[in-house]
Amino acid sequence: MIRSALVFTLCGVALAATLPAAQAQTPPAADPAARATALFTSLDRNRDGFLDIGELEASELTVALERGSRGATPQGGPSRAELEGLPPAQRFLRLLDRNNDRRISRSEFMSAVAAR
Repeated sequence: MIRSALVFTLCGVALAATLPAAQAQTPPAADPAARATALFTSLDRNRDGFLDIGELEASELTVALERGSRGATPQGGPSRAELEGLPPAQRFLRLLDRNNDRRISRSEFMSAVAAR
């Protein structure tokens, strides 16, 4: 629940930050799944279907991650102590990477959104 709230919070902020030239093509706010898909696609720079730490760190999303992930501890996810002191991109990775392969798949990202 917290994880999906974090993703939804970040979608609006980060999509605006990472897709300024494509604002006219941004899905309507009423369609959060389309916004999440657009955000994932914009972050997945090498188009391999996964977000790795390099892609997260290279994006302008880190400022939004810092604001949105502070204090978030999803049920069954990392503890608050495990997240403490991690850089924002690594914290986001730990929150959404459910199978611990050090990358976020499109399905992990969308599952976090759908869990809301």
